[in-house]
Amino acid sequence: MKVIQIPVESITFPQATVAARPLPSDKSKDWPQFLELKQDISFRGVQNLFSVRVEGDKYCVIDGSRRAYAVQTLWNEGDPATRQRYAEGISVQVQELSDVEALGAQIAGNRHVNKQPDASLAKALYKYIVMNPNKPFSEIARECGYSEGRLNDILKINSLPDIAKEALNQGRMTSGNAIQLTKLPIDVINDQWVEKAMTLKGDQFAAEVNQALNEIKKAARLGAEAKPAEFVPTARLLKKEEIASLYEQANYAYESDPSDYNRGYKEALAKVFQLDEESIACAKAEWDKKQAEAEELRKKRAAEREAKKMEESIKFIQEHGGSVDLPA
Repeated sequence: MKVIQIPVESITFPQATVAARPLPSDKSKDWPQFLELKQDISFRGVQNLFSVRVEGDKYCVIDGSRRAYAVQTLWNEGDPATRQRYAEGISVQVQELSDVEALGAQIAGNRHVNKQPDASLAKALYKYIVMNPNKPFSEIARECGYSEGRLNDILKINSLPDIAKEALNQGRMTSGNAIQLTKLPIDVINDQWVEKAMTLKGDQFAAEVNQALNEIKKAARLGAEAKPAEFVPTARLLKKEEIASLYEQANYAYESDPSDYNRGYKEALAKVFQLDEESIACAKAEWDKKQAEAEELRKKRAAEREAKKMEESIKFIQEHGGSVDLPA
């Protein structure tokens, strides 16, 4: 890692950085803290160098996006102290990293940041997994600085509706309530559930979710008793390498142009590519096999019960001095 001076105008923020932790805006709940950071940097300058990587004639921030953004904002606003201090350039640490390595470094570097939005982190983590289709989950968790359990919880947030993820990013919903919300089937989560997640305390909301899950399970049991078993195609996730490039294209399309069409394209890929004729046929064959095995086991156990009854009857008669003709 080397230290060089670069023009403030050449600082940029790649999509990986934005996905891992959104840049400040006057709508962010930590906007007052960012204004304090700007004031401090205007007075003293950047005390801890931020890290960048070279991308053409630009320098993309890998670590220290808040500091870098504060400097860039002050420069663009024409802050006299900042313009004078960095007229010849600002010192930065340069790292040679690939896109995947840069994203991993961004996620790991932000794991200790206070009030980091879990919805944005979930998006970055999912993107990192898609970009590493052959890497074990345990290794990804270690590289990102999270336990596998915590990583699983964060990734579940990706399944929540956009309104829930937006509320989480804006601090109107706690991380704990968001994770509780992921326990519900996606087709059950509506505006009312999101409202509860934003307003109820953690223990109250957990109780509401558990009650709903019990009711769903009870309804499922009653439905299963009311009709005979039947084959239902079960979705399976294709291997990550099978959908990685397609899903990346959908993500990038939506990030560059978040139109209704691109959102539909992204959502369609997430759903349609989870079912295919071959996997359904395999699932049906496996289901039929298990049904046949279950029927054979039922017949076998019935025969064993009948044989046991015959044995006990013979024993009873013999013990009482009688006799019995064995069946041919």
